[in-house]
Amino acid sequence: MTDADGDPFDRAATAHAEGRLDDAERGYEACLDDDPGDAVAMALLGAVRTAQGRPRDGCELLDRSLKLDPENEIAWLHLGIARQQLGEHTSAIEALERARVLQTPFPETVPPLLASLAAVRRFEEIFALTDDIRREDFAWRVSRLARADALLEMGRLDEAEEASRELLEIDPNDADAASRLIARCLAEPHPDQSLDRFQRLAEARPNDLRVLSAFAEFAGRIGRLDDAERLWSRVAEVDPETPTGHYEKGRVLAVLGRVEEAVACFERVLELRPGHSDTWLALSFIKTFRSDDPRLADVDAIETNLARRPENERCNLHFAIARIRDGLGEHDRAFEHLLEASKLHHRAVPSDIDSHEGVTRTIVAGASSEAWQRLHRRGSDAGPILVVGMPRSGTTLTEQILSRHPDVHGAGELAVAANAVNEIGLARILDEVARCDGSAMPPSIRTVADRYLSTIPRPIAPAGRICDKQPQNYQALGPIAVGIPDATIVHCVRDPRDVAVSCFQAYFGEQPWSFDLRDIGRCLRTHEELMRHWHACFPGRIVTVRYEDLVTSPEIEIPRLLDRVGLEFDERCLHPEESDRAVNTASIAQVRRPINRGSIGRWRRYERHLGPLFEEIRDLIPDQSDQSSSRT
Repeated sequence: MTDADGDPFDRAATAHAEGRLDDAERGYEACLDDDPGDAVAMALLGAVRTAQGRPRDGCELLDRSLKLDPENEIAWLHLGIARQQLGEHTSAIEALERARVLQTPFPETVPPLLASLAAVRRFEEIFALTDDIRREDFAWRVSRLARADALLEMGRLDEAEEASRELLEIDPNDADAASRLIARCLAEPHPDQSLDRFQRLAEARPNDLRVLSAFAEFAGRIGRLDDAERLWSRVAEVDPETPTGHYEKGRVLAVLGRVEEAVACFERVLELRPGHSDTWLALSFIKTFRSDDPRLADVDAIETNLARRPENERCNLHFAIARIRDGLGEHDRAFEHLLEASKLHHRAVPSDIDSHEGVTRTIVAGASSEAWQRLHRRGSDAGPILVVGMPRSGTTLTEQILSRHPDVHGAGELAVAANAVNEIGLARILDEVARCDGSAMPPSIRTVADRYLSTIPRPIAPAGRICDKQPQNYQALGPIAVGIPDATIVHCVRDPRDVAVSCFQAYFGEQPWSFDLRDIGRCLRTHEELMRHWHACFPGRIVTVRYEDLVTSPEIEIPRLLDRVGLEFDERCLHPEESDRAVNTASIAQVRRPINRGSIGRWRRYERHLGPLFEEIRDLIPDQSDQSSSRT
């Protein structure tokens, strides 16, 4: 037996050095049982507890150790690390600097010290520290990365790039340094400049998956979908056996309306990863499964083994299978999956329906219809067209119809108005409206209008009109109607039962209320209440489009719609499915088909399951007479 085998401290230290933390913990505890005042064993036990993810226990032991031996630089080092894990960065810096005073140089202190200095934005101290570290030192690479991060935070972008490139000269495969160059591209204030920088970086690093993926994501985010497709194709080419490139390319192709190509990409992912839950979900939105589809065997296998999958994957798969079973006419089975998926999602993301109802109550009570009418000045109806309504009420179809007109540019779903209202504060806006005598526009509304008009995309259309299809703009209609007199507001309505079922099936992750039938009913009621309020505030200003009329008699309703929004009739508007515009909503597949009545009355497939919904919306359900074309 060697000395190391026989000595408890040596055995503990060996286990600690080899990363066997549980063995080290037991060894140091045995040392302290023999000698409760052993400051070194106490400090090292504190280091082990910290490394085990127990920094509070670690701090307690390290503090006790330092009272016994205040000159132990190792104890100060680990106390700094423990405090850093607790988010106590200022005291962590103090401990780490104390360790450096006791032992210089002490390279092990550099990474945690840099991290805490960055956390409290003490950038000049980072620069001072990194200036003293030589290239051959242990911590030089970490210091260069920290320096680049600090420079990025300070907006000194060219210097950050220089620090990153210095690392890449030594190791061209340094992924962390490449990520700083990506951050430098993203920090450019203008998208075109970012694109140029990304292009140069991708040309210099044509096989760097991190660069290519970041470039592709950025291009997609700013609407450069052709570039995004090209770049994801390159990712798939460089790394053909990993799903990422194929999956992301499929998503872009689906948005572009190239459905068959998108399906082929998703099928390739399933060849590589048969149970890839994101792909099954995406595929279920764009592919109609037939009873003889060979993929149904995979669906059966996934159903059988769902309980073994991680919870987030089960949620995706339940939704995907529900859509597939619905398409096959297996509606009861589909509904079971919808319920399971919704339960899983609710556990992760609680419903926000109380907030929706609260906003409506605030708006309706905050300023009367008479107060809004005092401010309202009707314009020319030659400005932006805002399409609002509940999700799945026909807003995407209406936007596609309008954007087919040569004088209209479809701008998608803009968050400008809602963001401006949130920034200024709804209470402030309503207070100014309630107190205003109508002689001048309230300053807050002027701010909303100016921000909206200055930030909406520059339109391609000759007449300079854009169509903004943000359904949630219905909460900001007051400031929009008053602040932008030339704006045209189009409100899409649909049988609330079809809206509800479609929302329940759509997997609206950004709409937590949509995962519960009763909450969907409450949201429908809230929407109805607020729209009645706006109609009372602005009589005749809001153009109502009834989905059932639009799809039943498009040759009548589309010319009528165009006339109401101030546009001459154009034949192309009758064929929205021929649009080559990108569409990234739950209607991604439907908008590529000719206008049809197929979605009317789909709620009947699930009628026996909809009791909670019916209890909430009983007075909103239309009579048969309401199905006629009543128009506002």
